[in-house]
Amino acid sequence: MTVDEVVEQVGKVAEGVVAIAVEQAQANEGSDEDFFVRLNERLHYTTKLTGRLRGYAHQYHDAKMTRAEFDRMVGLLNVDAERDPTDYAIMPVNTNWGLSPGFLVVLIGPNAKGTALKPFERLSFIEKQMPPGITWDDMADIYTGAQNVALLKSIGWDKAPSRDRWEYDY
Repeated sequence: MTVDEVVEQVGKVAEGVVAIAVEQAQANEGSDEDFFVRLNERLHYTTKLTGRLRGYAHQYHDAKMTRAEFDRMVGLLNVDAERDPTDYAIMPVNTNWGLSPGFLVVLIGPNAKGTALKPFERLSFIEKQMPPGITWDDMADIYTGAQNVALLKSIGWDKAPSRDRWEYDY
């Protein structure tokens, strides 16, 4: 291997390291609310159509969540009731007319009068948008956790969500 080839290889490795650092920094910047808004917008981007249908938009769902974004999302879920009376919970859902099992992250907080807890949708994503290496079983471990189930019951879910993927895929 020549010196030029070694320099080229080192440059490629450095570019990869910088790209990973930038991805992690972007995933960790901003408030919790800003993070969920930005991530939801990125995962559900729209494009304007041209021609006869000019002005209408089509929503795409093919963007994948990065591992850094996934790790931050999981870190924000059902943290602890001592932090705040509000918290984030995740629930499995059926999306896209039953064709795409997915997940919904909600902020659970007091309603306008401050009496009952109410869910506020913050993020939705389908199974194919999860980062590589994350499986349905990994997600089931998260959404069937005791704190998450308690939060879901606080907003009216009468039973714990099922670990079985088929229950969300018709």
